[in-house]
Amino acid sequence: MDSRTKNIIFASAGAFLVSTAITLVVTTRKRAKPLDVVSFVDLEKYAGEWFEIARLPMASEANCKKPKAQYVVNKEGRLQLLNSCNDGIEGKLKTFEAIAYPIDSTNARLKVKFSWPFVKGDYQIIDLGSDYEYAMVGSGNRKHLWILSRVPELSLDVMKLLLNKASGQGFDISKLVFTNQV
Repeated sequence: MDSRTKNIIFASAGAFLVSTAITLVVTTRKRAKPLDVVSFVDLEKYAGEWFEIARLPMASEANCKKPKAQYVVNKEGRLQLLNSCNDGIEGKLKTFEAIAYPIDSTNARLKVKFSWPFVKGDYQIIDLGSDYEYAMVGSGNRKHLWILSRVPELSLDVMKLLLNKASGQGFDISKLVFTNQV
């Protein structure tokens, strides 16, 4: 066997081993367990103003101060979202618009489509106060989490409850950014 044939055989064998290793890594990678969401969300009751109490860091909200969200149910039964925050302590008001639509009959799992093209997000309501006074929303990949309230502050007892629940669902609560709304 000449050296050129040996090189081709070794290169082919190497490529096969690398592709096999990649396939094994991809197919054996543990997929995140689906989030446990609330049993049902009345979107009309969920609509209204929400104050962000805490969130996992996001580039788009890096300098956001006093973030809030305003949700309105439109004619199609979707939520129109208007998120706003100050860019810095006394900075200019920044806004982000989106539409959220339920993907199952619970209304607790939604997809969010932002106003810039092709950007969609995962919005799953994993806890909700009995009077819709607070909510905790996360993404299935555990990269996004928000704790929301109808008022600028939550009680310590409610915060402990939500933090324990978030941790139990696999969110890294040590990375949470707590928002000063007052």
